[in-house]
Amino acid sequence: MKNIKFIYLLILLCCTICKIDAQPPHTFTQYKTSDGLYQKTIMHILQDTKGFIWFATWDGIYKFDGYHFKNYKNRKGNNNGFNNSRIDYLAEGEQSYLWMISYDLQVYRFDMENEIFLSLPYSNYQAESIHPSHYGHTWIITNKGDLIEAYNSTDRKTLRAYNFFDKNHLSKSKVYNLLEDDKNNLWILSQAGIYKLIFNKNHLYTIHYYKLPNSVYDATETDTDIYFSGSKGRIWQYNKKNNKFTLFYTATQSNINIIRNIGSNKLFLGTKDDGILIYEISQGTTAHFTAQTNKELKNNYIKEVFIDSRNEVWIRSANTLGITHLSFNPVPQLKHFTIKDRYNEQTVNSRPEMYVCEDINHNLWIHPSGGGLGYYERKTNILKPFFNTERQSGWDSENKVTAIFSDRQGNLWLGSYCIFRRIPVQHFR
Repeated sequence: MKNIKFIYLLILLCCTICKIDAQPPHTFTQYKTSDGLYQKTIMHILQDTKGFIWFATWDGIYKFDGYHFKNYKNRKGNNNGFNNSRIDYLAEGEQSYLWMISYDLQVYRFDMENEIFLSLPYSNYQAESIHPSHYGHTWIITNKGDLIEAYNSTDRKTLRAYNFFDKNHLSKSKVYNLLEDDKNNLWILSQAGIYKLIFNKNHLYTIHYYKLPNSVYDATETDTDIYFSGSKGRIWQYNKKNNKFTLFYTATQSNINIIRNIGSNKLFLGTKDDGILIYEISQGTTAHFTAQTNKELKNNYIKEVFIDSRNEVWIRSANTLGITHLSFNPVPQLKHFTIKDRYNEQTVNSRPEMYVCEDINHNLWIHPSGGGLGYYERKTNILKPFFNTERQSGWDSENKVTAIFSDRQGNLWLGSYCIFRRIPVQHFR
């Protein structure tokens, strides 16, 4: 039989009674063209509030109802402005809308009830991120730092979009990030400080502006406070009870691009060129790790992080293969992982992004930057390659993973593609 190239989208069924420290038993189910999934490259996976699974592909989007796939894409003769069927990212918004970013960085809205696409009515932009919010507004940050505010019409037939600063007669400022807090207030983090939008029951908002001396890049929320990170190692603590800011100086002069709370008393700080800092809130002390002081950290520019359910941190550094793990036993400890393929060669030809997925049983499935797919065994602190012919033969993709997603039913979805002869469905113990 000739090798056949087709989609390699796998659903991994994780057993709910398995031990977390051992690789769970699992069954592979593979979906391909004969199942109605005709596009081999899946870029993003999402489960909507009704339970349907959606896939962003290089040929539109697919909906899976548990039995069948349905494809939605650009059709000849359409007049909705949907011009690019190569979709990279999906996000669910209010009122049964699905928002997406295409390969050419344009934004589209898909009405899941009426199955209609609309393009964002805004010109000369490239979307960097998209943020649907609680009150129906959808916010798009562009690659130039502009902030676009999109509205849905009540009849669902039209879409409006404005530059936030022009619409509200404000001086333009470069926007870095957004945070929607536990009261559904929206915080806009910018080069000129912070804007807080407070919404009323009619979905209208008032703007509170907090002028700060430096740019603000990221934010994280706890039960009592919101912490903002900025340039030159500064952190601002906003007390939600008294609405006051307190400024803290950390042990770096670098920009803090990433801030996350770790438990109730620690902050993780990821910098642009000075590595990692762990800030103890109650004591005001800092543990500092750089590539020069710790060999497990390979680059001082922290690009991305994932905090798991045990408050351990998974880190992607710039221009680095692999992934760095930060644990507390009880002091901070770093360990760097890479994954080799079945030929014991370093996997370097996959996507540069880091994917970390924690399923409903708290098992961690990891695609390090540069490639590979691994299962993290906590007991031994080892990232085990998922390609393991002794455990399963249903995974034969050379670890070229494009998306990982854990649904609410405990299934792990893996998007990939490969060349192979056959894929059996097997059970493993």
